[in-house]
Amino acid sequence: MPQIAFVIPVLNERHFLARLVDRLLPLADAEILLVDGGSSDGTIELSQRIAAAHAQVRLIRSARGRGVQMRRGAAASSAQTLVFLHADSLPADELEATLRGFQAAGLQAATFRLRFDSEHPWLKLFALAARLDTPLTRFGDQGLVIRRAFYEECGGFAEVPLFEDVLLFGEIRRRAKLAYLDAEITTSARRFAERGPLRQMLRNIRLYSAWKLGRPIAELAKMYQKGARQK
Repeated sequence: MPQIAFVIPVLNERHFLARLVDRLLPLADAEILLVDGGSSDGTIELSQRIAAAHAQVRLIRSARGRGVQMRRGAAASSAQTLVFLHADSLPADELEATLRGFQAAGLQAATFRLRFDSEHPWLKLFALAARLDTPLTRFGDQGLVIRRAFYEECGGFAEVPLFEDVLLFGEIRRRAKLAYLDAEITTSARRFAERGPLRQMLRNIRLYSAWKLGRPIAELAKMYQKGARQK
């Protein structure tokens, strides 16, 4: 039985998926779950080829939505350590040693050290801010390593169209420390490139503030997706 499961929600990620899987394949005693939310760009066909070539890779079909997809992937595995990664993120080469350190330290949950694949000054600042443990600075872009028992205690990812990472991170903080791993994960800056880094960050803050003031998540999700592709 694999001890580690990498759960990767995918939706039209053909250009990023192969490099991430290639990074994860050498890890011992691990399985890779590609949870597709209805791709139409060839991602499903690519995932099928990868799964056919590598026994540790599985393609799982799911309804669309990161929260739904990650919950579906976690339920499909019995691994005792779960690692949730976005398809356009790439962990550093020392990932295996980092995960051994996570297990040896007895941590319950942790995120990686964030960087973006861009040298834009604002994005460098945002990556530094991500070292602060607040709801406005730590997101799923940083990945999540969590022990299964603790993940289940926290209720897992909620099946909501937005803020699924914020909700789970909040549950984690109520029970334990959300640790910070000294290992880098590089995430695509495409979401910021569409509107500009500062404008996108201010938009995120407005949506979060509206949610805390009582606006329904479903309504905010429509606002978030309007005019933008899902990352």
